Amino acid sequence: MHNYDAIIEFFEQYINHYRELLAFENQKLQYIVSNNVTELSNSFGKEQALIMKSNNLEAKRVSLLKQEGFSEKKFSDMLENCPEEYLPKLSSIFSELSKYIFEVKRINDEAMNIVNAKLSHIEEKLQNNTGEIYDGKGDKKHTDVSSSLSKNI
Repeated sequence: MHNYDAIIEFFEQYINHYRELLAFENQKLQYIVSNNVTELSNSFGKEQALIMKSNNLEAKRVSLLKQEGFSEKKFSDMLENCPEEYLPKLSSIFSELSKYIFEVKRINDEAMNIVNAKLSHIEEKLQNNTGEIYDGKGDKKHTDVSSSLSKNI
């Protein structure tokens, strides 16, 4: 007999982690949108901790489901075969977890699109650089950027 109480307890912890992860990802997205590189950089430690916790929870999930005989099954398969008394809670967990996973993925995709657009913009500006630099008096000096760099190396 499967221990559905243990499965439910674990997935409630898993959902709590995804809530925390989603809040973090939303904050990180705000740092990206607002070009707040300092706060984005400062958040890397928390991100690393969340990634480590995600990996730990995922290993526990795999172990628990294997122990309970669900290692080769999807969550939806578990729903189809669970006792009627567990169906409402497991269905709710499945729905909520799916929502959080989808939102984390959506925010990550949005952040990647914004970062890629910003990097493309920077690259375009660098390619269009005419080599104009200014001297100490604010006058334009027309030089080749690569020759200026090689002189300083």
